[in-house]
Order: sequence, then structure tokens, then C-alpha cells
Amino acid sequence: MEFQGRTYYLGRYGSKESKAKYQKILAEILVKPIPKTKVSSSVRVGDLCRAFLDHAKSYYSADEYTHYRRCTAFLKPHDTLAESFGPLLLASVRDDMLAYRKRNGEPLTRRYVNQQIGRVRRMFRWGASQEMVSPLVHAALGALAGLRAGKTTAPETDPIEPVEFSAVDATIAHVSPQVASLARFQQLTGCRPGEACVLRPCDVERRDGVWWYRPHAHKMQGRTTKPRIVFLGPKAQELIEPWLDRDPESYCWTPAESEAWRQEQRRLARKTKVQPSQLARRKKRKPLKPFRPRYNHRSYRKAIHDACNKHGLPSWSPNQIRHTVATQVRQNYGLAAAQIVLGHARADVTQVYAERDLSLGNKLATEIG
Repeated sequence: MEFQGRTYYLGRYGSKESKAKYQKILAEILVKPIPKTKVSSSVRVGDLCRAFLDHAKSYYSADEYTHYRRCTAFLKPHDTLAESFGPLLLASVRDDMLAYRKRNGEPLTRRYVNQQIGRVRRMFRWGASQEMVSPLVHAALGALAGLRAGKTTAPETDPIEPVEFSAVDATIAHVSPQVASLARFQQLTGCRPGEACVLRPCDVERRDGVWWYRPHAHKMQGRTTKPRIVFLGPKAQELIEPWLDRDPESYCWTPAESEAWRQEQRRLARKTKVQPSQLARRKKRKPLKPFRPRYNHRSYRKAIHDACNKHGLPSWSPNQIRHTVATQVRQNYGLAAAQIVLGHARADVTQVYAERDLSLGNKLATEIG
């Protein structure tokens, strides 16, 4: 631990002794008078939020920036002087998060609330680095412990289970070719939904045998220097080849093309002739909101959920495909192979995605018990 140029040795990382020593040193720091710094006492929480969002827009990924933007919305009712923002105010912000309900009426999960509180702390840490707030403010916010499982009313995050490919096949029969290709691409590669959505012809390296797809944007971007490579076998190559015949830097699967396909299907299914007045209205009509240049994991997931709800099918999410592929690869080829396919730097992360093979446990219970 380092604070104001001084290094404190806490002991073995993660041990009870190191945590106790950290709390003791933190208490000693907080009781000391605040030294004079260049920090302006007029900076408010709202000023800090706006400055941080300007920084986050270019520093973090689009998804992470969205989380920070939602996080700052809970800070708006607490627009006090940043120097006076302490653990009690942070706890009040957390209470607002616990009382919040999404559009479907569901509350925020315990894990997500803890993540959002961590983002608030990182905002103040960044503010301290820019001399907008005192470093002691960020240090004090660390005194608020996170929500513990079973000790709060916030629900737990449901574990992501694998999905049967038969359910995937039944669903994608009712979606556009663009969304169906996204799901098929995940089935053949095990990539993340976001990695499938950003596929562009220029990102595909057509090699002899197996092609390499290097997503220009992915979850671990900025966290590691290792490139993310999605391996494309013969079936994946056959799937994406018709979609690569376009501008090299344009996205392969777009909502605009999906909507054009939907309108075409409606025209083909029409039994009456289109009237001239309807054609005139169609030419004048302008979309209220332009289409995004590509699908993202949210719009992709919504297309799947809408199809499931419309046709009475069991609901599933695209990320479950990744878990199914991870489970199959691990069972057939081992943990190391699953780690390579999923693009994980550590095997313990792959363990979370790959469902444990319970057949060995059943066999042992039969023989022993």
C-alpha cells in the first residue's frame, strides 16, 4: 500500500493480517489533519461526474462508459461539495440503487450494486489524480464495505447456464438472417456476443486452412496486450463468406439490413395489392430514430427474446451459447482447449464458463455409496 509517497507493507495479500493492518493504517490516516493541497474547495460532485465522463468516453469501452453514465445518474441528487462526500453519502447512494426498479420492475442485483459503488470510488480516485478532490476523500470511501450475500435485500445474479442447441435452432428459425447468422457464428466459434456483433471483412485473416478473426473491439481490450483471436474452421468460413462481400470496414450484420429483410417478408406475405396512396406515404415517411451501424449485445439479445416470446419458445440469451460451447469443448478436448477457444488468459476463468462434468460424480456415488 502506498499513500502520499510512503509505502506500507501489509503482509501476505488477501490474508486476515493484511486486511486488519490495512484498516488500522487507514484509521490512522483519517484522524490526521488534512494537509494543504492545491485542491479547489468549490468542486462539486456534479462537476466531477461531468469531467470524469469526458475522460471515460475515450478511455473505456462503450459498454463500460454506459455503466459509468448510469452510475452518475444516482449521484445527481447528492450534488454536494466533493470534499464533503464521505462514506455516509456513498451509503445513501447505494440505498437509492437498492430502491431502484428497472423497466420490467426488477431490482438491481447485489453484484451489480457493488460494481457500481466500485465505479463511484474509481471516479473519486481519478478526481484525486487530477487534483479536483483530496486523496483522503477516496481513501475514506473505501471504509464502506460491500453488500454481502444473504445480508441484503438485493437479489443475487442468476448463474448463466448452457442452452441446448435444439432450443437455439428452434428460435433462429423465426429471426432475420442477420440475427440467425450471429447465433450460428457463436455456435461454431464460442466467441462472446459482442465479438460476433463487430465482425468486419477487414478483421478476418484468410489463411490456409483455419482463418483468424481479430475483433477490433472486445471485452478485454485495454486490460491485456495479448491479441484476441477467434479461430474460424470450414463451417464458420462457409457461414460468413457471403457476408464478407461488402466494404472492408463495414459491419457484416446490421439492424438496417435486418429491417429491410423484415419488410420484404411482409410484402411477400401480403395478399392485397399495395395502394398508390400507401406508396406515397412510405416515401415521405422518415424513421424517428436512425438505425445503429451494427448490432450490440443488447439489441442482439432483444431480438432473440422477442422471437422467443412471440412464438412461445423457452427464453435464452446469446451468452448461454458461449457456455454451451465451453462445456462441449472442455468435455471433448480438455480444459486447455476450452481456454484457447474462449480466449482466457487464466484457466480459473474458463472453469466458470465450462460446466462441470457431473458424470464422474455420479459414477463415484454409484460405486462408493
